[in-house]
Amino acid sequence: MTFFIRLLLAFDKVIGRRSAAVSNSEAKRAPERHPGLSRIAILCLCLVQTEGLFGQNSPATLPNARVSKGGLVNAISVQGDEKVIIAGQFESVNGIPRDNIARLNVNGSLDETWNPGTIDWSINVLAIAGTNLFVGGNGLAKFSTTESGARDTVWNPHFADGAQIDTLAVSDSYLYVGGVWLFGVEAQRNLIRFSITGSGTVDNSWRPTTDWFVSALALDGTNLYVGGTFTRIGGKSRRGLAKVSTVTGVVDPVWNPNVEGQVSPLFLRRNDLYLGF
Repeated sequence: MTFFIRLLLAFDKVIGRRSAAVSNSEAKRAPERHPGLSRIAILCLCLVQTEGLFGQNSPATLPNARVSKGGLVNAISVQGDEKVIIAGQFESVNGIPRDNIARLNVNGSLDETWNPGTIDWSINVLAIAGTNLFVGGNGLAKFSTTESGARDTVWNPHFADGAQIDTLAVSDSYLYVGGVWLFGVEAQRNLIRFSITGSGTVDNSWRPTTDWFVSALALDGTNLYVGGTFTRIGGKSRRGLAKVSTVTGVVDPVWNPNVEGQVSPLFLRRNDLYLGF
């Protein structure tokens, strides 16, 4: 007997008369207060008996994909055509070999035409920009979402030994990368950005250095919201959450919600920033 676990997450929990969303304007008005911050609520965890469902192979009659035994799916990203890219640690999907990354059709079957090939490191996060797919974890790579999913072998950013990538955000020109001990020897850097073209050169002129790890990013125009376990970023005291200029790398001197605990994930909707702990 197999059970399917279904999670419904509430990104707008109401606490008394306040929302869990952090309003940008509200945080500016009262930086010393916690404007409605709270943990994201799990509204529903239900176990639905689905005996026999996971025995299907491609093509599936229901949206369904089964990774290899003991495998994990750590990241999911939806393309504009509604095909779904999954990544993590697995060796096959629906019995067909795939190394840690695969794409599913809208009906849940494996897209057998798209196969980036071997990725021999665990994947934590995905980011799509046009026809470019950025893949991060114990490494970083760029693939095409078209045709067979070829890897861009020219684009090859360099990291410190033992670096772990936990979050990505992509703009028209740069890929913002957050994680653990990403770059630098004399000064630990847990937040950096690379060019999305050419060889993926690091931008050393943009340096909002943190004293601890970065686990979440959300991009809004020229503002980059940064979440993690840090207490200082860009030379300013910030507990777990900050707003950084993508132009200068300077931390916003006014916006300071002052949260407690590790912040991850982050999600932007209009003028509200939603966060989990």
